[in-house]
Amino acid sequence: MFTKQAHQTPDNTCVVFQDKHYTYKEIDELSTRLAIHLQQRYDIKQESIVGVMIDRSEWMVIYPLAIMKAGGAYMPLDFHYPAERLQFMCEDAEVKLIMSEGNRVKEAMPDYACEVMTTDEVLALQPTTDTLDTNRRATENNLYVVLYTSGSTGKPKGVLLEHRTIVNFCHWCHEEFHITEEDRSVGYANFGFDVHKADIYPSITSGASVYIIPSDMRMDLVKMNEYMEENHLTLAYFTTQIGYIFATTLHNSSLRMLMVAGEKLKPLAKPAYDLYNGYGPTECFYASFYKIESDYDSSIIGRPLPNYTLYIVDSSMHLVPKGVEGELLIGGIGVGRGYLNREDLTAEKFITFRGEKAYRTGDLVRWTADGNIEFLGRIDNQVKLRGFRIELGEIEAQAVLLEGIQSCAVDVKNDTLCCYYVATNDINEETFKAHLAKHLTEFMVPEVYVQLDEMPLTPNGKVNRKALLEPTIEAEDIVVAETETEKTIFKAATELLHNDSFGVTTNLLRVGLTSLNAMRFSVILRNEYDIDVKVKDILSNATVRKLSAFIDAGGNVEEEVDLSTIWHHDNADYYPITANQQGLLVNWEM
Repeated sequence: MFTKQAHQTPDNTCVVFQDKHYTYKEIDELSTRLAIHLQQRYDIKQESIVGVMIDRSEWMVIYPLAIMKAGGAYMPLDFHYPAERLQFMCEDAEVKLIMSEGNRVKEAMPDYACEVMTTDEVLALQPTTDTLDTNRRATENNLYVVLYTSGSTGKPKGVLLEHRTIVNFCHWCHEEFHITEEDRSVGYANFGFDVHKADIYPSITSGASVYIIPSDMRMDLVKMNEYMEENHLTLAYFTTQIGYIFATTLHNSSLRMLMVAGEKLKPLAKPAYDLYNGYGPTECFYASFYKIESDYDSSIIGRPLPNYTLYIVDSSMHLVPKGVEGELLIGGIGVGRGYLNREDLTAEKFITFRGEKAYRTGDLVRWTADGNIEFLGRIDNQVKLRGFRIELGEIEAQAVLLEGIQSCAVDVKNDTLCCYYVATNDINEETFKAHLAKHLTEFMVPEVYVQLDEMPLTPNGKVNRKALLEPTIEAEDIVVAETETEKTIFKAATELLHNDSFGVTTNLLRVGLTSLNAMRFSVILRNEYDIDVKVKDILSNATVRKLSAFIDAGGNVEEEVDLSTIWHHDNADYYPITANQQGLLVNWEM
């Protein structure tokens, strides 16, 4: 699809990153030259899996295109992940080559011993009269991407997706959003998160442009909004929480369509541009959509995309009537192949239903009277937190490997990942965190730890998660707001955190502030005081009193970080990013 489009619109701008602008012809020629090299030098063909480890740049487009042109599939590797996890992914997928930049692979994966190709090597490739080996060309049933998600057994699992999934999605986007050569898409999603495919592929297969948002700008929605308006960006695909913050706190005059997906959308007033609520697990990509025509206050995830079929069944796998809750099954062209090297789990989750392959989502839903689907929750222990899908069992499986831990249950309480455990001795919390951080991505490391005498159980012997009480925060003297600035900021903070049990000297990081809602807070403060308040300013002045002083000084107070709130790692060559950063989706996730 891309090559055909490149021949039709060779001089159109295809990709923009900072001050670099690439035409369709330039991207096509460079990716083809690289694809030929991949076939000839590295024997890439159908079903070959190639790792991609890069920061945000134009290479988010070039590398995947080249790999797919060579016939293979790409596998995003987030260099912020623990080395052990990255090593497992590469060994599990039998990755023999990683496309990267500079010394990034060696820094992130010291034990990786296979081939690495960097951007410098790609740019040094000379033009050639050789052509692609068409016998290696992928078909609609070959892999194009492998995405690893959280796994309940303690190890991540690789989701295998075939070309027909993304081709179907692109055709739907072209028709539903009426994408033209004049459109410009926001390249916001983390490359390791499946939404990056929505950012990129519908646009570059229709003559439109993709503007890759730099890492620092992704953390500053006000600056990003200004950039979008200055460059007349028209299409955006955000994770739900980022999309909600954007749509409810910022006015944008350039956007004509925003699609959000990833978790339940909170009530909001419809913005001036078209707004879609999308739904779909990684195993099927986007499977349903709901166009929001007025103010939204429901859990509707809509109707299936073309060539998808949605079923709602009871525990006996019988279809249920409208209004009756049941598990959602997804059938149709977009259903993935299964899980890499996990035949048991593939057989459990990818089944045959009414003569077609279907994926068991584990999501509890029901049909509404008007033929839409309403999302009700989960039927298992999988959760969504800050846009990330987390299998609680994976955390629990790693936790019990720590010496002294007898049993463990992880749950989400008040949007906080909490670890409840029974141990034979007192466990140092920092030791516990460090143990989990060696094996899990940072957004999966619990923030709160509660030691129990015994684990509450149901009559049938399972953990009674409802009996796991919300952890209490240590009491402290509550200092009331004194100045008008303190009163205004305190009121905004209580509304943001849905909590008023703190004072102006309370560290907001201890009562629910994360880098995600700090993004929303920064917009609120900028709108109120017309001062450039960055996320780092809020996190560095994380009390109402300090923020008040920062505002009253016009944003010129020297940053002062409360070291007592920081999780200290032991000395090491490499350190994971914080949970708040990873929680942005998002990847830095969000």
